[in-house]
Amino acid sequence: MPKGKKDLEVVFTCPLGSECEEIKDNKIHRCMWYTPVSGTNPNTGKEIDEWSCAISWLPTLQIETSQTQRGVSSALESFRNETVKGQKEFNALMSTGQAIALGVKGKQKVSVVSSIDVDEENKNE
Repeated sequence: MPKGKKDLEVVFTCPLGSECEEIKDNKIHRCMWYTPVSGTNPNTGKEIDEWSCAISWLPTLQIETSQTQRGVSSALESFRNETVKGQKEFNALMSTGQAIALGVKGKQKVSVVSSIDVDEENKNE
């Protein structure tokens, strides 16, 4: 709030010059943008359940969207790291398996640098 204006009452008005909701001709005339929002305020953490102009909800909804996006990005990065780790382990197992297969078929002596051993039946061939 600007300096020196703390004593003044703040009155919010519609930038379009309209009322969100008013009674005319025995009918309720409601702006199409007058919208209910329920949930948790991302700034305060308090539960909200109120009606207001959709335009006035935009900053709050943008903050919520940003917070959600950060959570999704973090989860995606974690998933990527686990996938890379799994792929490295798989590649190591596959290269060990290929060396064993070549050794058995080609009758070459192959030293295994893993916990995988050739079964006794194929070892003597």
